[in-house]
Amino acid sequence: MKTDILKYSIFALIFVLLSFIEWKVGIAFLAIPFFYALVFNKQNILIIAPLYFASGLIFDFSLFKLVFLIAPIVITLVAMLIHYKAGKPLKVVFVALYTILSYVPRAVTRSVLNDALIYEVAGISLGMIALLVFISVGYAVLKKKLNYPLSSIEKLSFMGVMSIVALGMGYLEIAFFSFYDLVAMLLIISMPFVGLMPTLAVGIGLGIGAIFHSIESAVFTICYATITTLLPKEHSYFGGVLGIIIRSILMLLGVIGRDYLTLIAPLLATLIVIFIPLKIKRKVYARFNIERGEVTRALINHNRMETKEKLMHLSSALDGIVMGLQGESYQGELNAMELSMEVADKVCKRCSHYQSCKKSLGGNSTEIVIQELMASAIAIGKASILDASPFLSSRCIRLNGLIIKANEILFERQEALKKNSAIGESKRLLTEQVKGLCEILECLATDTGTPLLYAPTTERKLRDAFNDAGVGVDEIVVYDGGKLCMNIRECDAHKNRVRDIVSRIMGHPMWIYESKSTIDGKVSTFWEREPKYRVAYGERVSPVSDQGSGDKEVAIRLNSHKVMLCLSDGMGHGRDADENSTSAITLISSLYKAGFDHLTVLRSVETLLKVRSKEEFNAIDIAVIDTNTGEVDTIKQGAREGYIITPDGLIELGAGSLPLGIVEGISPIAETHTLTPRDFLVLCSDGVIDGLGKENLESILSKIDTRNPDEICSVVMDNIERLSPEHRDDCSMICARLF
Repeated sequence: MKTDILKYSIFALIFVLLSFIEWKVGIAFLAIPFFYALVFNKQNILIIAPLYFASGLIFDFSLFKLVFLIAPIVITLVAMLIHYKAGKPLKVVFVALYTILSYVPRAVTRSVLNDALIYEVAGISLGMIALLVFISVGYAVLKKKLNYPLSSIEKLSFMGVMSIVALGMGYLEIAFFSFYDLVAMLLIISMPFVGLMPTLAVGIGLGIGAIFHSIESAVFTICYATITTLLPKEHSYFGGVLGIIIRSILMLLGVIGRDYLTLIAPLLATLIVIFIPLKIKRKVYARFNIERGEVTRALINHNRMETKEKLMHLSSALDGIVMGLQGESYQGELNAMELSMEVADKVCKRCSHYQSCKKSLGGNSTEIVIQELMASAIAIGKASILDASPFLSSRCIRLNGLIIKANEILFERQEALKKNSAIGESKRLLTEQVKGLCEILECLATDTGTPLLYAPTTERKLRDAFNDAGVGVDEIVVYDGGKLCMNIRECDAHKNRVRDIVSRIMGHPMWIYESKSTIDGKVSTFWEREPKYRVAYGERVSPVSDQGSGDKEVAIRLNSHKVMLCLSDGMGHGRDADENSTSAITLISSLYKAGFDHLTVLRSVETLLKVRSKEEFNAIDIAVIDTNTGEVDTIKQGAREGYIITPDGLIELGAGSLPLGIVEGISPIAETHTLTPRDFLVLCSDGVIDGLGKENLESILSKIDTRNPDEICSVVMDNIERLSPEHRDDCSMICARLF
């Protein structure tokens, strides 16, 4: 509410100033254009109309003046009603037409009564120029709220406003005191806190307006502005001091009139600026300094480097864990002698005949004869009286107890060995998982630690182009070799003219690949170079079991210019195979979207299979298509042959590696080919090739005449049902093409 009161009070003062200028000049060329500029910028007509009407009667009250003042108001109200009914927006061309119509009653009446047609024509001509000036300045102040750099037209328009201000101030003199000198000096030595170029522009604009009153004032104004731009903004008031000194010297030399009292006005303006607190001046500079963001961008890259360091430290810590896990090993064998010694300690040495047996063995301990029993027990899993040596059979009075104890010790050692073996396997699997996590963290650290490179020159070009087009953009950032992010009004974000401007400045077609809503009806749009191609694909799955399929397929967009097709063929079919294949393809999709290379992805899937409780295998068939170049990278781990259908025939994609989970390590078969819009990429599981036979499949693919990839999948699956109705494996297929 307070803001509106202040705003319309300023409008009232401006109407008074413009009416005063018209009264002095004798030509009506300012008040009506300012009125229509406010209407165009959607200010409240019910408030500005009375302000315009009242200001026009202050300096010239007559019946004719009442009629002339009412004409624009009536025309505006009628026009707004027409536009509302027709649903048409109020454009500049309509506002210009209504402005001319508002001058017609005045021009006709005054030309007939006073023979002043030449003045009315001049008023209409100047009024059209003033209208464009007021509309541009009004849009920058009222709509854009000076939150954006001014366009070229807006800069010229502000210079025009300065000329009008100078023209009006030139008529305001009280004895020796010039309001023009006060306002001009005050504006010039205050402008450096907005910018140096605006200071010079204001000086030139004021100087142009001052020409109509005094050539001397115009020259001094431009000199003041030039001097001020050479000084630090914190000490811009020295421009006023130097200007006063130069003017005083010229008075002393007699170059200009020796009216020293005229120095009071510029001296007062200088003192006002001097006593404004520096804190307030800096706030003004921060408010209008649109060309900022370097510190923020440096901070972003600094944080990226810190994140990289943290990820690398975490990776190093995990490497230490891997070394710790690898440091311990567990013995995996039973030793007959060790077991015999334990049996002897717990049985023989507690027997009353121990010394007699030992004497019979020539002084050796009895574990020598027990070793044969334990070796046999280890071999067959249990000791029995039949395994006892002749010495034990003939002399041992506690043979049954010895055999029982031998079996107890053997069982305990076997259970401990199983437990240790399980722990060792778990540690081995954990070691492999941590190794994989280390690789992922290192990849992520490398990507995160790469600093973002910005293009401030391109950003300025874009900002100027949007300002010239009247499109409000909060901030524009060009980074990473041609990517673009900007905060823009949601209603403008997807307009063709916005896309045309971005594409023209960037030098190639651009498109929005992501957008996020922000506050105040704005949206952050992320732009990249528009891909040269798009991908169309078809897919089919024919499961053997109603409880799920071991074949899973997915087609996803990895980023703005890459599309991934993937087939995962899990061992067997049914629910277990379905779960296995679903886990694998979900992990593949997530890791590829995270930006990891195919070796890291396949190793992660291999680890997943190892930690599952069942013995499972997966054949993985991946194709990553670059929609900028048409290149396709195919990666096969245990997958069957794939094909590229071209106008010249079939290109077979090699196969031959083993599925994941069969042997340690991965050995994928990777190839790179270039697709054209005339080609088809075909991926299929072994159920398709085994169900049809390789020769039949190639024959079908060679003879298909269609541009629809989904139709190719349909034809192949129909032939499988017809030629191999009792196929024993799941069948899946993906076919894709560029367009």
